[in-house]
Amino acid sequence: MKRNLKLLYFLTLGALCLCLTAVPAGAVTVVSGPELFGDAIVTSPFFFAGNPTWTTTPAWAPSSGTVLKMDGKVSCGAGGEACKAELDFYFTVTGATPITVTLGGASTDPLAHGVVAFNPPLNILEDWGVSGGSISMTPFIVQIPGPNEYSGVLDIFMAPGTVVDLGGESLDFTVGTPEPGSALLLCGGLALVEFLRRKIRR
Repeated sequence: MKRNLKLLYFLTLGALCLCLTAVPAGAVTVVSGPELFGDAIVTSPFFFAGNPTWTTTPAWAPSSGTVLKMDGKVSCGAGGEACKAELDFYFTVTGATPITVTLGGASTDPLAHGVVAFNPPLNILEDWGVSGGSISMTPFIVQIPGPNEYSGVLDIFMAPGTVVDLGGESLDFTVGTPEPGSALLLCGGLALVEFLRRKIRR
């Protein structure tokens, strides 16, 4: 019986090692890995339409770490034309890593929409909209190729007399978010290895 358990133990251990080497770099959160550093947040020096005003100045919070959250609140002047507000963002990454991008918040304009776009060399563009008064965008992963400063833009299209508020939920960048399947497989494998080790020692 013990011989069979030992065989199963070593097979499980081998499979776990194989799994770890096969998982893409950054798919599992690393304690000491790449970090993000938020640089200056700059609103566009001109507005393309309407009269939008940033009533809460956009800024990263915190300014560095494995998670960056950007808040901000923009309103479109009443009685005029629809607005387009543009927000430029910058961030520095200390190493190659995937970052998960999410966007949340609220809008008084049910038809407000726009894009989150990353400039070259990343060249990524994702649409967002509003659902039930909340900003809605499918989270996506950006593969950062290496340490460098990167930039992008958040575009907001909104109706006169409305507000788009990124406060609370905001535009978030998170380093090395675990893939649910990989994380569950890893935890299950570790639990099985520990169970078999205890059985063998009895």
